[in-house]
Amino acid sequence: MANFTAQLGQSGQIGWLSLEERLQKLEIGKNPYVCGSGLIGNSAVFYGRERELNGTLGVVRHPDKPQSVSIVGERRIGKSSLLNQLYQALSATDKMVTIRTTAQDWPVDYDKARFFMELQQAIAAVLQVNVTPVQDYQGFSGFIAQSAKTYHFTLLIDEFDKMVANQHFDTEFFRNMRALGDGSDYQFGYVLASYSGLQEICHRGDIQESKFWNIFGTKYVLGLLSESEATDLICQPFQRTVLAKRGFEERSQC
Repeated sequence: MANFTAQLGQSGQIGWLSLEERLQKLEIGKNPYVCGSGLIGNSAVFYGRERELNGTLGVVRHPDKPQSVSIVGERRIGKSSLLNQLYQALSATDKMVTIRTTAQDWPVDYDKARFFMELQQAIAAVLQVNVTPVQDYQGFSGFIAQSAKTYHFTLLIDEFDKMVANQHFDTEFFRNMRALGDGSDYQFGYVLASYSGLQEICHRGDIQESKFWNIFGTKYVLGLLSESEATDLICQPFQRTVLAKRGFEERSQC
């Protein structure tokens, strides 16, 4: 199983659909609700989070270079679902290479060399270029600097807490990642989802000297949906599926 998934954005792609367009994809009689996993891109049952979604898109689509965003929230609050919608929306952003990963899925022996090599390979695959595999920051940053003459990059990392807890990712690593996200030569930004705030995570992981969190000018803390959003989530998909089937069956009996 690949640890990174990447896409090259193109203006002709579907991108992010309106709620009505997403609701139209529901099948009559089929349970629209999902349990136990993040919602897929353009899910018909993704409600709310408009401020966070649109705000993050504005930040990573910054005309000078992609900027970085921190998304914080309790477990099962919808961070993964939000990242999936961002990934979907960025598929229609021309020349934007979006890469996503979840640190929770990485093996316990996952290290810096494998991180840089697999991240480079995922990007090279969507750019359709042949590369010599890199195993360190110097090689990876050189690859990105060359590619940044044409493309922009946004890396989505879910369960970032797990990454910091991995002893293989030390202060030097995060200092390099800060340089990658801060320098205009790289056109590289991050969207990180975590249970705790970045400064707290970096302090807890003993990598505070990297100052990695300083490049994140935007932070969103996910809370519960509003009452109206929760009501719409319950009622609208239900009306399009279960109630629609019931009405169809009643009409068939007439």
